[in-house]
Amino acid sequence: MNGLKKKTVKLPRNYEDYGLYVAARKVADLVFEYASSDPNRWLQDTREDPGGLDAAYNQTESGLFLEIYRGQISSIWTPWGDYIFCGNTSGDGTGSWRLVNTEILKRLCAARYRPKQESVGIVFAIHCVDKLQLPQPVEREPQNYLGDDITRTAWDNMTRRYKEEHMEDPIELI
Repeated sequence: MNGLKKKTVKLPRNYEDYGLYVAARKVADLVFEYASSDPNRWLQDTREDPGGLDAAYNQTESGLFLEIYRGQISSIWTPWGDYIFCGNTSGDGTGSWRLVNTEILKRLCAARYRPKQESVGIVFAIHCVDKLQLPQPVEREPQNYLGDDITRTAWDNMTRRYKEEHMEDPIELI
């Protein structure tokens, strides 16, 4: 050996917490449910974008956080990184978006949170999704972040499972 020690990465227990993954997807779906209810509101849907997860930012030890940037919900902090599920938006967070944000935050039992790490938006701790209790959200220290290869593998595995379980039955053409 050349004297270098190989760093061992201990995977957290929620490394592939499918229930928490589904909760993050439900939060994203909830946002789009509200966005699509008014023709004056629009969000670019990137929920299925493979690049929508950024492991370099905002990993959690447990639970989920929601970030609102310029008045509009922009991402969910997860154990795998920042889930950026919407792209461009219409408006600037005023008017109908403000009312929507308030309704969504209520359904998520969300409470304002002051993150330890720097964030660009306002952050809320998510405590439930429509009365389904979630684990207490806790930030992961950046020095303990999981690598992109680890988070991407877990995310892709859970996404594949989610699509299999939530795929609608194909319509048979006669």
